[in-house]
Amino acid sequence: EAFIKFTDMLKYMYNNPVEERISVEEEMEYIGNYIDFQELRHNGHTKVEWKCTLDDPGRQIPPMLLITFVENAFKHGVSYNKPSFVHINIRIAESRLYCVVRNSRHLQSPDKSGGVGLDNTKKRLRLLFNDDYSLRIDDKSELEYKVELSIPIKRC
Repeated sequence: EAFIKFTDMLKYMYNNPVEERISVEEEMEYIGNYIDFQELRHNGHTKVEWKCTLDDPGRQIPPMLLITFVENAFKHGVSYNKPSFVHINIRIAESRLYCVVRNSRHLQSPDKSGGVGLDNTKKRLRLLFNDDYSLRIDDKSELEYKVELSIPIKRC
């Protein structure tokens, strides 16, 4: 099962980054596979909630835009010796996509090599949407890290 999920993820990454836009349904399938793969990897140790509500799954978004937030939640929000959670909620309402990712925080030594994925995603958001997006990152709590993103989406 893990191998099939991983293969599907590789196919998606190979085929879609060159596309300017992709259906939300395809993007959510990729994210769902990634989440399933992580759940297998963590063997039920982390409480994962994944909710996706699409009023029109054919709407278009840039590929690989949301995965950075999901990857970071698993990378930084999971501890093997403390209770951990990752909650992901993605929904479309009217002409916007809303993505909320929350994860547990565990005191760690700072990662001096990190931050490139999030910085690149912020730059990409500015290039793609100019001022027509909202990104809020709440890292003030010692127990939880939260990202809220809102972007415009297009119809096919």
